[in-house]
Amino acid sequence: MPEHVIKNIIDLPAGKCRVVHACGTEVVIFSHNGAYRAYKNECPHQGAPICGAFEARLEPQHIEPLRGRRPDIVRCPWHGWEFEIADGVSLIDPAIRLRQYPARECGDDLIITVEPD
Repeated sequence: MPEHVIKNIIDLPAGKCRVVHACGTEVVIFSHNGAYRAYKNECPHQGAPICGAFEARLEPQHIEPLRGRRPDIVRCPWHGWEFEIADGVSLIDPAIRLRQYPARECGDDLIITVEPD
């Protein structure tokens, strides 16, 4: 599977996200709890972008999550579907999840492995 290097990932503040293009796929990188998570930037419900060009709705003051005020979820902007940032699992239905890509740090960079669609 092709690997993609994201330079200077350490510049991504905690609680924020960055959208990158890798192998023809739009990928969102979340900086959360000292780790980086990489997901396809697409809600499995109807394909809405999970993270816009600037930032996702991660902070609890911006939304009222279905299961309480939690900064560890991301909410789809179209229909409000919510997902755990840690593993991409839906709060609505645990059988539904964001498509996750393997990610590993390498110095100041992040390497993600993306299968083309």
